[in-house]
Amino acid sequence: MEKTKCTTPLFFPSIFLASILLLARETDASCNPKRGSYNKLFVFGDSFADTGNLGKLGREFTHCWYVPYGTTFPGKPTGRFSNGRVLTDFVASFMGVRSPVPYKSRKAGSKVLSYGMNFAVGGAGVFDTGNFQRNLSEQIDLLKQQIDCGVFSVCDLKMSVGMVAVSGNDYSYVASRKNSTEAAFDMIPSVVKQIKSDIERVLNLGVAKVIITNLHPLGCTPYFTRGRNFTDCDVLANMGALVHNTALKQALSQLDRTQSSVLLLDLNSPFYDIVSQVKGLT
Repeated sequence: MEKTKCTTPLFFPSIFLASILLLARETDASCNPKRGSYNKLFVFGDSFADTGNLGKLGREFTHCWYVPYGTTFPGKPTGRFSNGRVLTDFVASFMGVRSPVPYKSRKAGSKVLSYGMNFAVGGAGVFDTGNFQRNLSEQIDLLKQQIDCGVFSVCDLKMSVGMVAVSGNDYSYVASRKNSTEAAFDMIPSVVKQIKSDIERVLNLGVAKVIITNLHPLGCTPYFTRGRNFTDCDVLANMGALVHNTALKQALSQLDRTQSSVLLLDLNSPFYDIVSQVKGLT
């Protein structure tokens, strides 16, 4: 783990998102947030949420820094794995705040810290995925460093929402390394257990609420469909995503029995609805 380094800023002085409308727009100066009054977003995860943390390693390895990425939003490549907005941008918009600054750009000035911080990085997993990117626990370490350095106060945390976006890199990594979709099934209990532990840690740091995504239909992604000429989904991989999602839901119910601190954001259903409408891809 890195040593804590406290740095001073350069300057002083869609339907699957409907469930997060409760993260609304007012702020309360008393540091006792009213229901829905949150003004900072702390983001952890992978390419579903990364807004610029992955280094520029050349077009072959970091497509996200080159056209056509970013052409629709924000108008140029910024490290987002999309030609438009990613999940972080949508959640921030529904909260009524700007998308939080990527951790890599945190020294750009104090103003960029007003809306939280994004620690997510493309290719990351819950555990290490063989590409030298910070895993979920290490990303949370970075938030703790920022808190320890006084960048974010107790009040900031009480007014904040955490988002954890996990899109299955652990499973893809194991399936590729062992050349077996079935091998990924064995990882599900440990991955879900670690996600639960990581969410608990974020809450213990003082973040008021945490959003966690479930898995989209993994078997319909390019990694699993390329062996089928991109015309057919991998049924076993999709089944694995459902097993993961069921286990995750059960784990979260144990962590947050009142269902007031953790919100499960369903990505699987809307993704599958879209994919099922594509002719020749089922």
